[in-house]
Amino acid sequence: MARTRELSLAFAETHPSDAARVLEHLPVTDATAFLTLLPARLGAPVLRHMLPTSAARCLEQLDDEAAAGLVHDLDAQAGSAMLRYVGQQRRERLVTQLPTASALAFRLLLTYPEDTVGAWINTQCLAVTPDTPMAEALERLRQSPDSAGTYLFAVNADQRLQGIVAITDLLRAGRGATIAQVMRPPGHRLSARASLSAARDHQGWQEFHALPVVERQDRFIGALEFSVLCRALEQPRHGEAGPPGPDGISLLARSGWLMFAGLLQALVTLLPARTREEKRHAR
Repeated sequence: MARTRELSLAFAETHPSDAARVLEHLPVTDATAFLTLLPARLGAPVLRHMLPTSAARCLEQLDDEAAAGLVHDLDAQAGSAMLRYVGQQRRERLVTQLPTASALAFRLLLTYPEDTVGAWINTQCLAVTPDTPMAEALERLRQSPDSAGTYLFAVNADQRLQGIVAITDLLRAGRGATIAQVMRPPGHRLSARASLSAARDHQGWQEFHALPVVERQDRFIGALEFSVLCRALEQPRHGEAGPPGPDGISLLARSGWLMFAGLLQALVTLLPARTREEKRHAR
């Protein structure tokens, strides 16, 4: 069992997306049992790649402490997408256990319908005032690993959008310059209430891979990345069936699928019956 467990965990670490696909097609109790064997640093990436509906079913099988540990290591976009499929009372308990900043981000995204831009924004992207010195902006960007790719955004004291700045422009500018001197006018923006289908057709994607998102009165609340938009459009909505499972040929074509599926099934089978029963009834 030790060798099987070691190989399964190694596959989950190096191929979290493939691991997620396998877990989605296992009975939920078996998928959950495997997730409980993973340390949070491995479990969260696998969970992040699962369909939100499948991930939510696994979270429902776990007690609050274990579920909160996994949610803690998820970004707000992925985590809130899953928690939409968790009961309201349980969802609130899990969000309450998050750090204050993360809890605020989760709650913000959960206020928007899942088929709107606001439900999928990156709330951690860096926003600074136009008078911020270039050196300070670069340092703050360095300390913000979850920012929106290669952009930062300029806002005034009322959090109203003033401009967008590419990191390449920051690097080319002199360190004595300010954001106001290099920022571009915010010609492209998305409303947080806009539908995902409308956002997909926005002309701004021809120029940027992340667009600022605003609420009423142009108040900046985050950014939507094009890759996230594409992923959001692929997600099944409430009441919709998920995508069909892969057939045998496609499974064979995916490197490591059969190996991992076999290892995982062996590992789950080797778990003590009492452990699997406990996981089945845990809430």
